[in-house]
Amino acid sequence: MPLQVNLQGITELLFFLQLFTFSAVNIIIMIATLPKTYYNKNHEKQHSKEELMKKIKKLTSLLFCCLFLYLLAFPGQVQAASLTPTAQDNLSVKLRRSSDLISISNGYMRVFRKTNSVGIEYYDNSLQITDKREIPMELPLWGGFYAGSDGYYLVEGQNNTAEDNSAEVIRVIRYDTNWNRSGAASITSNPDLFGGEVRYPFDYGCVEMTETNGTLYIVTGHEGYVDKSVGQGHQGFLMIAVDQASMTGKIVSCDLWHSFAQYIKSQSSYLYVLEQSEGSRCTQLSRYDSSTLDEKTIELLPYGGSRTSVWALNCYASVDGMAVSADSVLCIGTTIDQSQYDNVTSDTPHNIYLTITPVSDFSKEATSVKYLTNYTGNGKSFMGVKITPITENRFMISWEEYENTDDSSSENYASADDSLSSSTLHYLFVDGKGNVLSREYTTAAPVSDCQPVVKDSKVVYYASNANTVNFYSIDANDGTASKKIYRTAGENATWDFANGVLTISGQGALNISTDENDRFPVSST
Repeated sequence: MPLQVNLQGITELLFFLQLFTFSAVNIIIMIATLPKTYYNKNHEKQHSKEELMKKIKKLTSLLFCCLFLYLLAFPGQVQAASLTPTAQDNLSVKLRRSSDLISISNGYMRVFRKTNSVGIEYYDNSLQITDKREIPMELPLWGGFYAGSDGYYLVEGQNNTAEDNSAEVIRVIRYDTNWNRSGAASITSNPDLFGGEVRYPFDYGCVEMTETNGTLYIVTGHEGYVDKSVGQGHQGFLMIAVDQASMTGKIVSCDLWHSFAQYIKSQSSYLYVLEQSEGSRCTQLSRYDSSTLDEKTIELLPYGGSRTSVWALNCYASVDGMAVSADSVLCIGTTIDQSQYDNVTSDTPHNIYLTITPVSDFSKEATSVKYLTNYTGNGKSFMGVKITPITENRFMISWEEYENTDDSSSENYASADDSLSSSTLHYLFVDGKGNVLSREYTTAAPVSDCQPVVKDSKVVYYASNANTVNFYSIDANDGTASKKIYRTAGENATWDFANGVLTISGQGALNISTDENDRFPVSST
């Protein structure tokens, strides 16, 4: 049932009224004066509106905070209505994903990193939560999650500041589909390989996985042992192979050449590895023979700039994902016009690029580059870009553009009942050769750390801030979008706001955050 607040004495009543009246009166005054402020001016009217909306947003958060303080002082009786998802902010798109969603036989499974544990939640095909649990982390550093053919894998790590070649730096832990631990591979440095010494695992790297012929492959970044000539270790690429039968593994490929993003996919007898190679000054794609690990590397997109020291240079580009079609390897990212690298200003825009490399002709010469956006100024950049396989010949590319909150032209504001609705998700569909198949669609949704999945001709992913968990479904054929909103006020509590009334339901402690986490573009000037 909804929260019942019992005001038994004049002291409680006065406290309650004082707590809420200040925020409510200020919000009412601002809303009442907003139309006059907005319609009286041209350039200044948008700026005034934005400033007021920012204040309203802060005061709305204050209302939540006031309610939280009141419940601490005078707790009411609350009963649980249903199981509640855990809100865990995943709006910042980072190299290492902290949130995953996979399709299972009877719905979906959500996997997300918590402080010292991994949250697991189950949903039916209607995205209604059915169960939740936690798995404790075994090592302090989060790596990533992978759903394999023989179970679920978690990758975790720990620093090796003692520079001990025998020290475990990465642990690959396998669980069955009921989350019973079924084995683990302990990974140590491999001093026999150049770049195989690991001081800091996962450093400036993704943690991406694939499997083929009974072997799990993991690609990431790392920092090597300290180079005394510069006073720190060098960063580079790392590939690990784990035999799934024996759960033994080792580093099989590595370097110290500034690898700032890594992705891996397998098809047929090959492994494809995509990197942002700052050392090579390009986005590069490598193909490995999965039997011998013989490698061929090609340049996809060259970067500007000239190296004059061992220190990293800005790339003004991002590498955001890859997919393999029946015909081609498709790689997605953002970049400036690299021919203007030496003339970059804060006004220089990024655009989304898509590279297409035929699997039958794996070469730089056969690779083509397409641009999916065509911005020419205003320093345009992107919060994140995703490529999602639907079939072997149909893919969805989605992105969110970075909106500068200091830019008075921005007029996107979240609705009161959906705090994630201020963002705009853009998406379109391409075929296996990178040809655009649809118009560009938009919907009120953010891009998030979660890689979308496909089930029943729907592209599904979730986004969350501290008090909302939204699941978004996009029809893979016609592009129509829908969403399911969970408004959380604690592990077992929910909130709702309708007709000016805020309702809290559930039981146990409330956890209402008024913090706003900053979001940043994946690359900017």
